[in-house]
Amino acid sequence: MAGAPDVKLGLKNTPAPAGDKQVTIPTPTGTGTLKASVTGGGATCRFNPDKTAVKRAQGWLPLFDVLLFPHGVFEYELVGCDVGSTVTVTTEWPNLFGISNYMKYGPTPSSRGRSLWYVPKNLKLEGNRVSFTITDGQLGDDDLAANGVIKDPGGPVIQSGPLPADEQAVPVPGWVGWLC
Repeated sequence: MAGAPDVKLGLKNTPAPAGDKQVTIPTPTGTGTLKASVTGGGATCRFNPDKTAVKRAQGWLPLFDVLLFPHGVFEYELVGCDVGSTVTVTTEWPNLFGISNYMKYGPTPSSRGRSLWYVPKNLKLEGNRVSFTITDGQLGDDDLAANGVIKDPGGPVIQSGPLPADEQAVPVPGWVGWLC
């Protein structure tokens, strides 16, 4: 249109949410809500929202005749972490009554690529909170590569019998004492 004034709009590109250092997710079993946070790993280390969820334990073979996950399995991916850094993951579960352990699933540096259930490093339990450490590329990081990405599934379990010897699970001293 001739003579029409130019219109200037103040537009700004806004990036899509890139994840955060904290997540809150309802459990798939209907027991409540999981709250999780990560510390360490550098300023940009955060949960990838597209690869972070609490899932039903079905399909996580083997050992479902021995391990029960009453709240499901917390599967997450941390991205933007400093390569080779150590993070502390803290999870707050709806209820840990009757829980006998917290176990993670995946390959370990000594399992020759085979996934197995094991107790995470520096496991601590305080009330309904569970915390542990993972170093990028080491025990607990499923891709076992120091690449700034940490992948991990795990959750609180009720263990109804001994694990097979080849699972190499490590007992946590004092865990059962907390429940009494």
